[in-house]
Amino acid sequence: MKALAVVLAMTTVLESPPVQAHHFFATEYSRELTVTIEAVVTGIHFHNPHVRLDLLVMTERGERQVWAANSVSPNALAHRGWTEETITVGDRITLYGNLGSN
Repeated sequence: MKALAVVLAMTTVLESPPVQAHHFFATEYSRELTVTIEAVVTGIHFHNPHVRLDLLVMTERGERQVWAANSVSPNALAHRGWTEETITVGDRITLYGNLGSN
């Protein structure tokens, strides 16, 4: 009986339609709040589910802020020609994107 339950569960998983995204954009990001920032990369996390960059941002008043920027999956970036070496710690970069909703 236990084996039948496992087979049924696996069949259900294998036959279910693929899901395109694991969360809705609006639950984490604001469509209205976009920003362009210049930053120094202090960390790179090229892992699923999203690539994350740790950043040091200097404000207009000269204050240092620590930010995190999320991107798409490593696989999606790889399809666009990006690798783990495309951006390295210490690089100065400019980012444009949506701010977190919180």
